[in-house]
Amino acid sequence: MGDIERDNNWPKFRPIIFHDIEVDIDESVQRKLAKRSYNLWKFQYITLVANLLAVCAMAVANIGGKIGIIIAIVFLVFYPMFDFVGRHLRLYHGLRNDNVTSLRLFFLAQSIDILFEIFIIIGVFLGGGGGLIGMSECFKKSKYCAGTLSAICVFLVSILLAYKIKLSYDVKRFMNNRGWNVLPGGGAKNG
Repeated sequence: MGDIERDNNWPKFRPIIFHDIEVDIDESVQRKLAKRSYNLWKFQYITLVANLLAVCAMAVANIGGKIGIIIAIVFLVFYPMFDFVGRHLRLYHGLRNDNVTSLRLFFLAQSIDILFEIFIIIGVFLGGGGGLIGMSECFKKSKYCAGTLSAICVFLVSILLAYKIKLSYDVKRFMNNRGWNVLPGGGAKNG
């Protein structure tokens, strides 16, 4: 958007970048995609908190262990940073600057993100996931509180996964409308 000097405004507690979808992105279709991506990033925190609660409940129920809790905490602390920088900011930059390379990098990060969500849904205890495997073990052993928390985790992460797949589809459709391809070498203009 030109060479306008702007003060950093994000995150609010220690601004390091300028992030304002309304200011940076003009077209309504692009703005909707960027807003949806940002909201999915925020929802990622909710799913990771639910995952941590599920893993803790499983540990209390003697299903899983401390390693799973530590890994779930690491996920909660570090994964949102990857999601913001690797996925959301790539999309934001690509939409703001009509940059096909950034949009392609978004798809790379989005693929990793989708695999991560599937990993959490499956729910390997020692991998820090509170999903289906943990849920079934909890219900088999009549640990209904832990099983219910795992079910909530699966439900929330499944919603997140579905919306991220929908976002991928919509970004791909946006790129197709511009004559760009997701994979390089398909005649797209350079970004």
